[in-house]
Amino acid sequence: VSNSGITKLEFIEITVNITHTDWGNLDITLKKTGSLDSNLAKTHGCSAGNCSVSGNSFRFGSARYMGEVGNGTYTLEVQDKETGITGTLDSWTLKLYGE
Repeated sequence: VSNSGITKLEFIEITVNITHTDWGNLDITLKKTGSLDSNLAKTHGCSAGNCSVSGNSFRFGSARYMGEVGNGTYTLEVQDKETGITGTLDSWTLKLYGE
C-alpha cells in the first residue's frame, strides 16, 4: 500500500475469497512488514463436520496495526492444516480506515 494518506491506522477490513470445501482447516494471517502478525482465522472443528462457506468469501477485521501509518507491505498468509483437501486463494483485498 502506498499513498494511503493515513498516518494513524484505526482498523483494517480484509476480504478473502478462497475456494475450499472446509474453511475450518485454514489458518489465515495478515502480515505487515516491521509489525506484529494479525491472526484472522485459526483451524477449528465445525459442528456440521465441515466449514463450507456459501460464496467462498469471508470478511475479517483487524485493529492490530492501530496507530501505525497505513503505507507498507501487507501479506496474507493462508495455511491449510489438513491433508487431503486442497483449495485456491482466489483474491483478497484490504480497506484501511484511519486519519
